[in-house]
Amino acid sequence: MAAVLAGTPVLALQEPQPQFKAATELIRVDVSVLDRDRQPVRGLTAADFTIRENGQHQAVAAFAEITLPDPEVFPSTWMREVAPDTVRNDDVSEHRLVVIVMDDAMVPGDAQMIASAKTIGHSVIERLGPQDLAAVVFTRDGRHAQNFTQDRVRLGAAVDAFTSGGYHPREAGNLKVPLVLAALGTLATVVDTLATVPERRKAIVYISTGLPLEEPGRSIRPPGMVSLLMPESDMVFNGLRDALRAAARAGVNIYTVDPGGLDGLRNLISGPGANAFAFPRPPDSDVDHARGYLQFLRTLSDNTGGQAFTGRNEFDSRIPQIFRETGSYYLLGYRPTNDRADGQLRRIDVRVNRRGLTVRARKGYYAPDARERPRAEPPPDVKTALAGLLPKSDLPLTLTAAAFAQPGRAEAAVALLVSLPAAAEASGRRADTVDLLVHAYDTEGRSHGSDQLKAAVPASDGASSDYEIHTQLALRPGHYELRLSATSAAHGTSGSVYQSITVPDFRAAPLSLSGVVVAATPATPAAPRDRFAALMPMTPTVRRTFSTTDRVEGFVRVYQGGSAPIAPATIVTIIRTATDEIAFNKLQPVGSDEFGADRALDYRFELPMARLKPGPHLLTIEVTGPASARRDVRFDVR
Repeated sequence: MAAVLAGTPVLALQEPQPQFKAATELIRVDVSVLDRDRQPVRGLTAADFTIRENGQHQAVAAFAEITLPDPEVFPSTWMREVAPDTVRNDDVSEHRLVVIVMDDAMVPGDAQMIASAKTIGHSVIERLGPQDLAAVVFTRDGRHAQNFTQDRVRLGAAVDAFTSGGYHPREAGNLKVPLVLAALGTLATVVDTLATVPERRKAIVYISTGLPLEEPGRSIRPPGMVSLLMPESDMVFNGLRDALRAAARAGVNIYTVDPGGLDGLRNLISGPGANAFAFPRPPDSDVDHARGYLQFLRTLSDNTGGQAFTGRNEFDSRIPQIFRETGSYYLLGYRPTNDRADGQLRRIDVRVNRRGLTVRARKGYYAPDARERPRAEPPPDVKTALAGLLPKSDLPLTLTAAAFAQPGRAEAAVALLVSLPAAAEASGRRADTVDLLVHAYDTEGRSHGSDQLKAAVPASDGASSDYEIHTQLALRPGHYELRLSATSAAHGTSGSVYQSITVPDFRAAPLSLSGVVVAATPATPAAPRDRFAALMPMTPTVRRTFSTTDRVEGFVRVYQGGSAPIAPATIVTIIRTATDEIAFNKLQPVGSDEFGADRALDYRFELPMARLKPGPHLLTIEVTGPASARRDVRFDVR
């Protein structure tokens, strides 16, 4: 049976999955409180809230008000758009997680709807705050998906890859089922994955025109239940049930945004050719059928503490509301008075004892099930650090990677540099043994290479607080996520760090660049010291903060692929300040005879550290010739 809360059907989901806290533990509820202008209400106390579970009053046992920073205002475009070429694992503990789900399975092949879906996705990226991590997921074609990152360029490229899978609301049900199931399966999988990250503000922005739901009271199911206008409604209903069940367990808010505009799918349903296909159970009218899609979006949002944005042609005003709600909220915890481990749905009702306020919170959770067999805890070894959605930060790590062509081979050599803190003892720094494991995965999660290394790090004199480990992978051209974990014997713990990388097709591209590597004096201790001796003419470093007295060099390799004659090229090196002022500008023409037999040219340069003022800087290497290519490196001067 289903109840109606806030005018939206709430599904009574059966057969709950396990993975819940014991009943004696706190039930966490994230609560957004909005005034009449839909602005967050701040300054409330625990005494202002009332929580009921299945109608029974619950005492608030834990309370906190959370306010996340607003998006930064940057003095230059590059500080906003250019991501660092190094990634850390010790700066994600407070990040809000935002998953942009682009529903390429269900959005019809309408040019305006496709363009609107991309606009919505870019609007979400523009609103990301300084402590936010975002990912882009597709429901049908995941080849262009982007895992969690702060790199707005990679996120935007993923959104731009969105296209329709060809769904049309007039087609008969048996033609639509694979696409519908793809959409529902993706939602459930995303929420299940987010459930593995506790104590974090998590939101899904689901960009979709919805799925065809029947309104309560018009279903062949028991009164109040929601069904689909398809003969395969049992399968699809179960998919929706799984998505909402997972959301209740994970504490995920789902915000739905309809790219269909003011009339949504109505024009497509009632337009030319509307009678070309017959529905197995035809709706009373085109309006009712179109309303069913919107009902799906509203049901999904209202049952998870989110909000549905439908029936409008303008999107820019909708997205800020999502970030207002998820950026200023209250964290409430209570111990349920019902301690039965019966696996049943417990409905949650949160209210504020002030008039005129809107409260948004999840509508329920599932009690633990005593019949479920407990799961074994995974061993705390190095592989555990790679298994999580977010990197493990027990051991602070910083990673950078750079791809170089290998003569005569299709695979590029990807140099990986990871920095760890040196372990201290009373007499200074002590020696360490580090077990390193790295994997490369494509956008569909397939492994394309791995390396395992045991590095002996000698004791240092204490002059450096960090040391570095160097290794490399052989990867073909493509997009990858590198997942590296390290276990330190001296620290007695492990950590992991993830980085996205694009390996160019050096052999085919008319002009391409390796990654930019940087070396600095005084140097950071590294092991093995000569790991990249055959790959580059220097020992690079992960460091990106330097003093004006350091000697800092950069290196990049220029390639002309294909079979056309080698052409002259021009290399431009520019350093910009935080306010976009040019602090250094060098133009260097290179003749075709300066490229070697392998069609490659080494470019080594020194950064004018003594001339630079303290603060953030952007190094840009741009090469033009038969084509153009560019690399950017952010660094700081202290």
